[in-house]
Amino acid sequence: MVPEVVTVTPVAAPAKDNVLMLFPELIRRVDPDVRDVILIGSAVYAPDLARDYDLVVTTRSDRDTSSLFDQLSDALSHIADKPVDIILRQPGEEIRSLALGILAGCVLSGDGDTVEEAKTSFEKGCGVMASFVEAEAHLRAAVRNLDEAERLTDPSDKDVTYKSAFDHLFHAARHSALVYLQRSDTRWSGI
Repeated sequence: MVPEVVTVTPVAAPAKDNVLMLFPELIRRVDPDVRDVILIGSAVYAPDLARDYDLVVTTRSDRDTSSLFDQLSDALSHIADKPVDIILRQPGEEIRSLALGILAGCVLSGDGDTVEEAKTSFEKGCGVMASFVEAEAHLRAAVRNLDEAERLTDPSDKDVTYKSAFDHLFHAARHSALVYLQRSDTRWSGI
């Protein structure tokens, strides 16, 4: 199962301090097989400036991913005071570039086994080391974006798709340069 991200648009907003306490309870109502709920991103390190909530939800559920996303999105949209990005994963699934975010995150619910997985992933260098494999993946994504842009007729859609292709080309070049320089840090400061 590949981690996916769903953005939920807020509908109603309880008091800001209560929102984070309500997330785990609502998530468990939808999916009792949830192992961990971890808040990552700006809501952890700059809560007053955060424009959304980023949640990593690790579940043992074997339910249909799309259905589970829809149900989680619906439940959280009723209480969130800002958009919620959900990354749904299963135990043992590769964490890759999420490792640093999870390690810097805040466990809202569970024993933090996902944090231990992230620590192991980070120590192995999974998703942290620059690699030609990742650079090639960005090149393939750029080609897909270019092909799609050629088929589009709306000028705004074409523009956005060409920009996405450029972003992927930039990341491919950055990762390739990091490999050439034998740098292990793929964050922006790495090059």
